[in-house]
Amino acid sequence: MSRSSWAKASVAVLEVEGRLVGTVTYYADAAFDGMGWPPGLAGLRTLAVVPSSQGRGYGRALCEWCVMQARLQGSGGLALHTASSMMSAYKLYESLGFERRPAHDLFASDIIGFDPALGDQQIIAYLLPLKQVESSRDR
Repeated sequence: MSRSSWAKASVAVLEVEGRLVGTVTYYADAAFDGMGWPPGLAGLRTLAVVPSSQGRGYGRALCEWCVMQARLQGSGGLALHTASSMMSAYKLYESLGFERRPAHDLFASDIIGFDPALGDQQIIAYLLPLKQVESSRDR
Protein backbone atom coordinates (compact mmCIF):
# COMPACT_ATOMS: atom_id res chain seq x y z
CA MET A 1 0.00 0.00 0.00
CA SER A 2 1.35 3.37 -0.92
CA ARG A 3 1.82 6.24 1.52
CA SER A 4 -0.81 8.26 -0.36
CA SER A 5 -3.34 5.48 0.36
CA TRP A 6 -2.65 5.64 4.09
CA ALA A 7 -3.24 9.40 4.05
CA LYS A 8 -6.85 8.65 3.07
CA ALA A 9 -7.45 5.97 5.72
CA SER A 10 -8.48 5.94 9.36
CA VAL A 11 -7.40 3.14 11.66
CA ALA A 12 -9.67 2.30 14.59
CA VAL A 13 -8.22 0.43 17.54
CA LEU A 14 -10.41 -1.34 20.09
CA GLU A 15 -9.08 -1.69 23.63
CA VAL A 16 -10.72 -3.58 26.48
CA GLU A 17 -9.35 -3.10 29.98
CA GLY A 18 -6.19 -1.55 28.57
CA ARG A 19 -5.53 -4.43 26.14
CA LEU A 20 -5.61 -4.16 22.36
CA VAL A 21 -8.27 -6.60 21.13
CA GLY A 22 -8.85 -5.50 17.54
CA THR A 23 -8.33 -3.05 14.74
CA VAL A 24 -9.83 -2.07 11.39
CA THR A 25 -8.89 0.32 8.59
CA TYR A 26 -11.62 2.56 7.17
CA TYR A 27 -11.45 4.41 3.86
CA ALA A 28 -13.86 7.32 3.31
CA ASP A 29 -13.44 6.56 -0.42
CA ALA A 30 -12.85 2.90 -1.24
CA ALA A 31 -11.35 3.89 -4.60
CA PHE A 32 -8.19 4.75 -2.62
CA ASP A 33 -7.80 1.35 -0.92
CA GLY A 34 -6.19 -0.23 -3.98
CA MET A 35 -8.77 -3.01 -4.34
CA GLY A 36 -10.62 -1.78 -7.44
CA TRP A 37 -13.76 -0.28 -5.96
CA PRO A 38 -15.36 2.68 -7.79
CA PRO A 39 -15.61 6.15 -6.21
CA GLY A 40 -18.66 6.87 -4.04
CA LEU A 41 -18.22 3.91 -1.72
CA ALA A 42 -16.51 3.77 1.65
CA GLY A 43 -14.17 0.86 2.35
CA LEU A 44 -13.42 -1.47 5.23
CA ARG A 45 -10.10 -3.26 5.21
CA THR A 46 -7.85 -5.34 7.47
CA LEU A 47 -10.31 -6.16 10.22
CA ALA A 48 -8.42 -8.13 12.85
CA VAL A 49 -9.25 -9.40 16.34
CA VAL A 50 -6.68 -10.98 18.64
CA PRO A 51 -7.34 -14.76 18.62
CA SER A 52 -7.86 -14.94 22.39
CA SER A 53 -10.54 -12.21 22.08
CA GLN A 54 -12.48 -13.66 19.16
CA GLY A 55 -16.12 -14.66 19.57
CA ARG A 56 -16.92 -11.76 21.91
CA GLY A 57 -18.44 -9.34 19.37
CA TYR A 58 -15.35 -7.17 18.94
CA GLY A 59 -15.16 -7.75 15.18
CA ARG A 60 -18.84 -6.84 14.89
CA ALA A 61 -18.27 -3.65 16.92
CA LEU A 62 -15.42 -2.61 14.62
CA CYS A 63 -17.54 -3.30 11.52
CA GLU A 64 -20.44 -1.34 13.00
CA TRP A 65 -18.07 1.58 13.63
CA CYS A 66 -17.16 1.54 9.91
CA VAL A 67 -20.86 1.38 8.94
CA MET A 68 -21.56 4.37 11.18
CA GLN A 69 -18.68 6.34 9.61
CA ALA A 70 -19.94 5.54 6.10
CA ARG A 71 -23.52 6.57 6.99
CA LEU A 72 -22.31 9.82 8.59
CA GLN A 73 -20.42 10.78 5.45
CA GLY A 74 -23.38 9.89 3.21
CA SER A 75 -21.61 7.10 1.35
CA GLY A 76 -23.52 4.97 -1.13
CA GLY A 77 -22.19 1.81 0.49
CA LEU A 78 -19.43 0.13 2.44
CA ALA A 79 -17.18 -2.20 0.43
CA LEU A 80 -14.73 -4.86 1.56
CA HIS A 81 -12.76 -7.92 0.49
CA THR A 82 -12.02 -11.03 2.52
CA ALA A 83 -10.04 -14.19 1.87
CA SER A 84 -11.98 -17.16 0.53
CA SER A 85 -10.84 -19.25 3.50
CA MET A 86 -12.30 -16.95 6.18
CA MET A 87 -15.71 -18.56 6.75
CA SER A 88 -16.33 -16.78 10.07
CA ALA A 89 -15.80 -13.45 8.30
CA TYR A 90 -18.48 -14.35 5.71
CA LYS A 91 -20.96 -15.04 8.49
CA LEU A 92 -20.19 -11.76 10.24
CA TYR A 93 -20.45 -9.63 7.10
CA GLU A 94 -23.63 -11.32 5.89
CA SER A 95 -25.25 -10.94 9.34
CA LEU A 96 -24.61 -7.19 9.04
CA GLY A 97 -26.36 -7.05 5.64
CA PHE A 98 -23.33 -7.15 3.33
CA GLU A 99 -24.03 -8.70 -0.06
CA ARG A 100 -21.65 -10.63 -2.32
CA ARG A 101 -20.27 -8.72 -5.30
CA PRO A 102 -18.53 -11.41 -7.45
CA ALA A 103 -17.75 -8.87 -10.19
CA HIS A 104 -15.23 -7.31 -7.75
CA ASP A 105 -13.60 -10.59 -6.62
CA LEU A 106 -9.81 -10.70 -6.99
CA PHE A 107 -6.96 -13.11 -6.48
CA ALA A 108 -4.16 -12.53 -4.00
CA SER A 109 -1.68 -12.49 -6.90
CA ASP A 110 -3.58 -9.50 -8.38
CA ILE A 111 -2.98 -7.50 -5.21
CA ILE A 112 0.43 -8.63 -4.03
CA GLY A 113 1.96 -9.23 -7.46
CA PHE A 114 3.45 -12.68 -6.91
CA ASP A 115 3.51 -15.56 -9.40
CA PRO A 116 0.09 -17.29 -9.18
CA ALA A 117 1.76 -20.57 -10.13
CA LEU A 118 3.19 -20.60 -6.59
CA GLY A 119 -0.36 -20.86 -5.21
CA ASP A 120 -3.13 -18.32 -5.10
CA GLN A 121 -6.18 -17.48 -3.04
CA GLN A 122 -9.45 -15.94 -4.14
CA ILE A 123 -10.34 -12.64 -2.47
CA ILE A 124 -14.10 -12.32 -2.06
CA ALA A 125 -15.92 -8.97 -2.46
CA TYR A 126 -18.83 -7.75 -0.33
CA LEU A 127 -20.85 -4.54 -0.34
CA LEU A 128 -23.28 -3.11 2.18
CA PRO A 129 -25.59 -0.76 0.23
CA LEU A 130 -26.36 2.34 2.30
CA LYS A 131 -28.48 4.56 0.05
CA GLN A 132 -31.74 3.66 -1.58
CA VAL A 133 -31.48 4.07 -5.33
CA GLU A 134 -34.42 5.96 -6.81
CA SER A 135 -36.47 3.51 -8.89
CA SER A 136 -37.79 4.46 -12.34
CA ARG A 137 -41.38 4.63 -11.06
CA ASP A 138 -40.31 7.16 -8.38
CA ARG A 139 -39.14 9.65 -11.02
